[in-house]
Amino acid sequence: MASPTHTEHQGASTTRKSVDDTTADGVALLPDCKSPDEDGGLSRLTPKPDEVEDIQEEVKMPQQSYYARVLGEVMLVPQTFDFDTYDPEAPVPGTPEPEPYDPETYTAWGRKHFGEAWYELRETMLRERNIYLLPDKVYLKRQRALRVLEHKVEGRLFRPANRVAWMDGENWKRLWSRLSEVLPAVQSPTPTSSVADDSDHDSDGDAHFNEYNTYDPTPSPRETSPDPVFWNAWERLEHERERCYWTEEEYEFERIFLQEDLLDDIRASHENEGGDRQVKQIREELEKVRYEPGTNIESCKYYVLMTEYGFRADGWTQEQLNAKNRAAVAVIRKRENELERKLNRPPKTQEEMISKIRHWETHEISREEQDRLRRMYGFERPPPDPYVFGTPMLKRSPPPSDQEEMDELFCLWSGILGRAEQEELARMYGFGPKHPATARSRQRRTYRKERESRRLAGQLPEFGLLGETESLHDSSSRSLNINMRKTSSPGVRTRQLSKKSTAKGAKPQGISKNRQGGTDPSKRPMRRLRR
Repeated sequence: MASPTHTEHQGASTTRKSVDDTTADGVALLPDCKSPDEDGGLSRLTPKPDEVEDIQEEVKMPQQSYYARVLGEVMLVPQTFDFDTYDPEAPVPGTPEPEPYDPETYTAWGRKHFGEAWYELRETMLRERNIYLLPDKVYLKRQRALRVLEHKVEGRLFRPANRVAWMDGENWKRLWSRLSEVLPAVQSPTPTSSVADDSDHDSDGDAHFNEYNTYDPTPSPRETSPDPVFWNAWERLEHERERCYWTEEEYEFERIFLQEDLLDDIRASHENEGGDRQVKQIREELEKVRYEPGTNIESCKYYVLMTEYGFRADGWTQEQLNAKNRAAVAVIRKRENELERKLNRPPKTQEEMISKIRHWETHEISREEQDRLRRMYGFERPPPDPYVFGTPMLKRSPPPSDQEEMDELFCLWSGILGRAEQEELARMYGFGPKHPATARSRQRRTYRKERESRRLAGQLPEFGLLGETESLHDSSSRSLNINMRKTSSPGVRTRQLSKKSTAKGAKPQGISKNRQGGTDPSKRPMRRLRR
């Protein structure tokens, strides 16, 4: 038996369940039950104040509101139109929107058309958008607030979240009764009943099948429809109308809200263009440095840039990142200076000398080099420690033979030995102190493809790996040989192979005249001039 409350509201336009019959998650919500909200649990069925707090920050919320879908998000919005005067076919009041779209022109038009609040909100939204964060919830929230302001000024409506409840309401029925008289009539695609003649079918199976065949036959030849993936919104609307057999009221309902949604989507896409273009450029730059050349290994630069990208997504500004990098560099330099002071500080006691020797053994400094440095500091050899294994290398073999090998040792000793210790070992091997300013840089290797491209371009080849500017021959002889090589005739072996291929079994003709005279023009016999 239904409760009295349910009986009273049964005939109303908007029906609600009684409190006795209302349940949520299998738990009865009674008025006298003990709930944390002390309202019988009814707060679970009504919108919370914090659900509309976001939109109230940007738009003054009137008393009448409903749940609608704004840019794909369901939210509580105010009633931005009048059911008694709304006309979907009427032009927008005021100056029409400028076409084609231009950012400056559209901003000036919107400032005049929608007001100063719309202009300030839009400028703040575009200026404070975090393009590194996807999705930027603050940006999307402000964008939806812009749409609410626009609908309020232009008197447009949003697509309701619950279509069935909206169409069953009194407000829509009053609006549809007025629009149905103005809008042109649309024929609803309903299936056509047809009574089939049993005499046309011989078998009982065909007659039984014909009883359920109530649709029109497929026309022949059948027209192939395009792929639904590439349909636009209006084509899909017509397809859904035929597929779902919408009534005229349902079709006009979907058409009206589709028109409003498309206008909101176009305006949102114009607002997203600038930031999306910047994101695309940033990602293209990241992809250029992602891998090391010729490998699939991610580069160190890509790792650093992606780390900064993550900080920017968290809301860091470029100034904050620069300050963080400067602080990190200062910490690294401080540690390097402390290490350098520690390495350059001479030992004063035997314990400090033993600690230095243990440090040298850890980094594979030979016994001979350790003895040289120990004598430089004026200490005796400490007794061997039976529990500590020293370096097995007695002396460096082979010793450095040129300055380049000595520079490699300087790089190896950096961070292990102090400056005075490095210079002492350099003197032991017969070299001077380290000069970083005059150190010769190693030339990049020239690969085979580059050598071929230089030959095809008529340029001189590159020799060696260490930056030799002159080859075994001088430049004049090389250029002369290159020019002669272009105009010289084929050699003896080439002519012999060609003769063998054309005249099989012919005798060799000996050395040619060009072979006798050589390629030097000065050794060729001079021709006698005719008088």
